[in-house]
Amino acid sequence: MAKKTTQAAAAPTPAAKAAAPTTVTQKDLAVQLAEKHGMDKRQAEAMVGSVTGLLVEHLKAGDRLR
Repeated sequence: MAKKTTQAAAAPTPAAKAAAPTTVTQKDLAVQLAEKHGMDKRQAEAMVGSVTGLLVEHLKAGDRLR
């Protein structure tokens, strides 16, 4: 009698896998900001950096953001 083989765990299909979240960097945000508002890329990078710094300061101080 032939022995049947079974797979212990079938590999999930691509549709079954959850898509990995995309990592967005400050540089990515700056590029999008520059394109959307017709800004110089360096200005946009400075703006994103400043806003991020302000958000961090407020969060460290215990302020709530909304």
